[in-house]
Amino acid sequence: MPVPLRSIAATMVRSLWSSPSKVGRLHHRVRLAYLDSNLHMNYASYLEVMELGRWDWGMRNRVVVQWVRDGLAPVVAHVDIHYRRELRPFARFLVDTRLISVARRAATFQQHLLVGDKVHAKADIRFLLLREGRVADAQTLNRSMAEFVVPRLATVGSRVVGR
Repeated sequence: MPVPLRSIAATMVRSLWSSPSKVGRLHHRVRLAYLDSNLHMNYASYLEVMELGRWDWGMRNRVVVQWVRDGLAPVVAHVDIHYRRELRPFARFLVDTRLISVARRAATFQQHLLVGDKVHAKADIRFLLLREGRVADAQTLNRSMAEFVVPRLATVGSRVVGR
């Protein structure tokens, strides 16, 4: 199920008033709509909140504004996600979002869903920028993204070590 446009819009508006940061930290809570029959957050909902984390990161750093101005649209090309722990109803968690690489015509975000220093899910999400239905060239991607690359979040097992 795609993320509702109103959720993306609300996140983007809130993020516009936030200070720029190379590491996005979006605080969120498990909503009833995210639950499955086992009463924990459904696997697809993890991806939904990660998408909100990427929109938050993009607006916070004004990257989305630049993309719109340049006629660019981000699209997810690959997701590698690992579910570590369940998230129960109403649990508060943090979506940690980092751009970890820009290579050729693709960029990769690393995202974690965290409760304290405990990793509940982690993902590497590779995306492309499209212009008029075609993948944008490497120069365009580098120009808009390279300055935001940061190191991966260090983890040991399912715990964060140093932030």
